[in-house]
Amino acid sequence: MSRDEHAGADPPKPIYVSLIVGGEGAENRTAIAAARAVGKLADEVGERIKPSGLKLLLTFHIAGSIVAPAYQGLRTGRYVPREELLDVQAAVPVPLATADARAYITSVLQETSRLVNAYVARRRLKVSTAATQAALSEMLKKVPELPL
Repeated sequence: MSRDEHAGADPPKPIYVSLIVGGEGAENRTAIAAARAVGKLADEVGERIKPSGLKLLLTFHIAGSIVAPAYQGLRTGRYVPREELLDVQAAVPVPLATADARAYITSVLQETSRLVNAYVARRRLKVSTAATQAALSEMLKKVPELPL
């Protein structure tokens, strides 16, 4: 289903967050909570920043008892030109200590910002990243306030 088909359901946002969890357990509880907190933060910021140009899908892959991501760190995924949507994927380290969660979220948001700029430049896309970068910047400012 395209974003246009969901137009009536949810208003468009500059940043969407999704989670892929390889099975929930005690070892990944903090990682799941951190990714969900980023999702709520993206929703809050998305209410104030009008999406235009590039939109971002930030997908957190969280290892569990069933499956684990086959990569480490962050990487760019698929780009959907018609929707101007770029997928950035983050393999969340498990276990993630509660004391380290905010620092991890900060590093993911900073690296995501860098990856977005690098991807657009490398592919020579004629798409604005201003709204996405503004949303990432706003999210970074709010990381210290996240309840984890």
